[in-house]
Amino acid sequence: MRLPDARPEGELVKSIVREVLRELITKFELAIPENLIGIDSYVKDIMKFLLNQFEYHSFIADVRGKYKNGVEQLQNKLIHDILKNESLVHDKDKGIKLLSSKFDGKKVLILLDDVGADDHLKDLAGSHDWFSSGSVIIITTRDESILDKAHVDYKHDHQVLDKDSSLILFSRHAFRKDAPPSEFQILTDEVVSTTGRLPLSVKVLGSFLCDKPRGVWEDTIK
Repeated sequence: MRLPDARPEGELVKSIVREVLRELITKFELAIPENLIGIDSYVKDIMKFLLNQFEYHSFIADVRGKYKNGVEQLQNKLIHDILKNESLVHDKDKGIKLLSSKFDGKKVLILLDDVGADDHLKDLAGSHDWFSSGSVIIITTRDESILDKAHVDYKHDHQVLDKDSSLILFSRHAFRKDAPPSEFQILTDEVVSTTGRLPLSVKVLGSFLCDKPRGVWEDTIK
């Protein structure tokens, strides 16, 4: 879901949308093969560029699974990541009210991974009106009807990666090589398992966690 009048950089996050990708890579003077073969080699640079454009960003993995333990914990993560606020909400409706009122004026990049129901989205990113122009909200889900009801701007059907491929893809973005360091092996397995092995989620989380301290990794899988 991309908000109206968002800056073009936001469109890059859906790199699989060919027309948008061509426009942005031209804008930022990145070479690109005519047939788009090998485009994944650009994704890491693209994601890092995107992160540099957004002062406020939050990635929530496994929304479907974590929602079962209460949406308040997910709302609190958004509050912490975006608002830099340590105060906690213990009521869903109060969380919605806080998020919808405090996000205004902030250009945010949010990834909600594996959204499982309409309510998940409504409780975390309920309306375009919550966010400032230029914000980018990325949703991965197994249920296309959730995207239809949210009136998203772009949709793409990603195939799920096998375990080995997802680990390699993640490691390339997080560690700049095909496998994690031994001290990050278990943590990498846990992080990748939260992505549903969807390529976009794997790439975004890998880029986000690149060069981050261990504590940030651990927070990602809480």
